[in-house]
Amino acid sequence: MEKRKPQVIQSHRSHSVEPSQDGTSVGVFVRVRPPLKREIDTATNKYFSCVAVDKDTIYATKNTKPVIVESQALSNETDIAKFDFSAVFDEDATQELVYRRTVPKQLQAWIQGINCTLFAYGISGSGKTHTIEGTSEQPGILPRVAEYLFSHIETVSDKDYFVEFSAIQVYMEKTYDLLDSGKEVKLRTVKEDVFFEEPYKPTKVTSLEQLMEQYKKAQKSKVVAFTMMNSASTRGHVIYSIQVTSRHVDSGKTTQSKFNLVDLSGSERVLNSGVTGERLRESITINQSLSTLVMVVEA
Repeated sequence: MEKRKPQVIQSHRSHSVEPSQDGTSVGVFVRVRPPLKREIDTATNKYFSCVAVDKDTIYATKNTKPVIVESQALSNETDIAKFDFSAVFDEDATQELVYRRTVPKQLQAWIQGINCTLFAYGISGSGKTHTIEGTSEQPGILPRVAEYLFSHIETVSDKDYFVEFSAIQVYMEKTYDLLDSGKEVKLRTVKEDVFFEEPYKPTKVTSLEQLMEQYKKAQKSKVVAFTMMNSASTRGHVIYSIQVTSRHVDSGKTTQSKFNLVDLSGSERVLNSGVTGERLRESITINQSLSTLVMVVEA
């Protein structure tokens, strides 16, 4: 049966990680994207589904046969691999559905003073930036998180809130402030902590409109480039951070927490991306840093 070709999902282990009720543990989510127009236009063979989504499970084929799910189970073929995740989204999933199933518990924990981080990880062109940022017509997770925050603040009368926004890009082993025209920011290490050196500091925002204005400013400063895998490939990891400080009016109790949304650069095979020169050096740095991140997560 002919079908659109989704993102190829590869994994060496099965994941079954469900966030706890207070949103403080780790969740692993997978989103399968539809094919891009250029992929369809340049295809030499018919497209078929190499993965099948059944609730929060992905079935992947190891050969050229389509994956078929019958009665929520697969036949006993040895060329089929099964992977369980916290949630799985097929190629028809909307931005709103992805948002509602990935971050609500984490948002509640964040508002209560717990730091939260969301990583978008995948090969170049797999839809990470679309999921995090989205478009004006299909807003991604970041604009929805910002909207949730200021909607929540409007409902609270016994606390004062102070909100700061920052956007950093890690490009070729250096760090740049996207809210300051991409100016380089130095890092300083004190024992086990890492700090940005002065005069860098996040930008104070007092409304959703102000935060979105800063966010759009950051988008214009990002280093992006065309490759054969992605027409607008982000060439360095982008870290958006929204820090919230709340102070109880009566008790004076203060809490501070940060929500980090990390749009990681996509891993690349040079054979597929066709990069050379400076783009090739970027690709090598990106792949090395992603390998290091995997080692940190697994440690």
